[in-house]
Amino acid sequence: MKFFVRLIQLIIILVPCGLFFWLANIAIVPSGIFVVTKDVNQTSPYLDRLLPDARVEGVFQESDGDWVQKIVGDPVFYFVHPQRSFDSINVEYRFKNKNTPIVEAGILADATTGAYQLEPLQNLIIDNSIWNKISADGTVLLQRQKKYETIDSFLNNPPALSEIATYHYDLSEPYRLSGYSPLSDLKTTSVSLRGSHEFYTYIKNETLNFSFVFSDMNRQVGEDWADIVVINENGQPVAEERAYDDDNTTNDALHSAVQTLKISVANLPEGVYKVQMKATEDIFFRSITTAQQKMTFLNQIWLADTVGYLEPGPAVSFWTEGKNLKFSTRHATGAQTVSVGRGTVAITEPYLEYSYAPPESGVVTVNIPSAEDLFVRADSYFAFSYSQYFNPDPVRLTAEIDLDRAGVNYIIAEYTSPERDGEWLIGRASFSAANVSFIDQTWKLAISAPTVNWPGRELLVNSIKLEFVRPPTSFVELFKKIFDYVF
Repeated sequence: MKFFVRLIQLIIILVPCGLFFWLANIAIVPSGIFVVTKDVNQTSPYLDRLLPDARVEGVFQESDGDWVQKIVGDPVFYFVHPQRSFDSINVEYRFKNKNTPIVEAGILADATTGAYQLEPLQNLIIDNSIWNKISADGTVLLQRQKKYETIDSFLNNPPALSEIATYHYDLSEPYRLSGYSPLSDLKTTSVSLRGSHEFYTYIKNETLNFSFVFSDMNRQVGEDWADIVVINENGQPVAEERAYDDDNTTNDALHSAVQTLKISVANLPEGVYKVQMKATEDIFFRSITTAQQKMTFLNQIWLADTVGYLEPGPAVSFWTEGKNLKFSTRHATGAQTVSVGRGTVAITEPYLEYSYAPPESGVVTVNIPSAEDLFVRADSYFAFSYSQYFNPDPVRLTAEIDLDRAGVNYIIAEYTSPERDGEWLIGRASFSAANVSFIDQTWKLAISAPTVNWPGRELLVNSIKLEFVRPPTSFVELFKKIFDYVF
């Protein structure tokens, strides 16, 4: 009898102690590694479910017993709630993919612009290619016709940039614009652009100088600001200027007085510079004045109304060599027919995206009859005058690329094919917390699968595994943290 009393007493002591150390281990993570795994049919305090509902179907069980969730739109995302700070995160997805060309893991890097850092999970364009393939140390080189024996020989004597498509790979050879000489005349681009944008410019023996005229339209609740950042060829910021809110954080639609934000940087080395116009959606840039000859916008432009949805809005033209253009509007008054090269695309309803693939090669003109509210995106660049257009990058390998039309003869990628686990694929990616945008200590992760909604394509997810990493805690540090945790 005495033995059982002692045993119960021991259990009473050990259970709360064990519970305490278990909770302390979760809170402190002395090993420096915290792993969370979630099947799609399970709930977790650390991982939310996949969203939005319009891009994922309900969870169901396959005939073999595996639970899966079908992704039907791009992108899908979920929120992660780590219990403390970490330096990096490793993600692992168990999935099946039928004919979706590119599947990538992403993490929100900039909450203002909505930019994600993406890493490859699977690229069927590379995996299924019949081109000559060379692989070494995570780098893959594909050649339509074999010319190079090694990746190093390709990099040491590369072909023309226009023949190369890259995928998560930065070519070290810097772009130089032959015959370029600076001009002193100022030119103003009078186009209303809403929210964040990015563009390339070229500098040689001149001062980088831009003047942005903008106003705060106060259509959404919250502070509004504009931030201009200049990035060099190494991805390093070399200048930044910021304008703060107009003290009206309501959505009363009373726009602020016109403001001007200027940025100037002298004595920059020759090369391509990226200018980031980071702003909330209430910031409308009205004009950009510069002496720089080149100004090519990246990936997307949002053409805004002049003051308050005028009818009709101003006509706008731009130039692009995008092979897959996407047009959309939020307002019924933005419906119109846009001319693209020798063709047209009709935008008839708001909140629908309309696609058009120009049959012409090279740069084409796009004419917008009424740039009242029109969002245009492409895996390419845009310029508001032909003389400003330039393309300093090789071709990007995207889900919609036509390698023949693009004139691509070589593909170079930083890419490793996913592992196989029976019928399943295991794709992994890693992200540094230094590149993560935190929202109330929450991380936003995504699965990107462009064109997954095309006929004959299917993407099924079975589970998500996250490994949070930070430096391990020594015994002395652990004791101190437990002491602080208790007292």
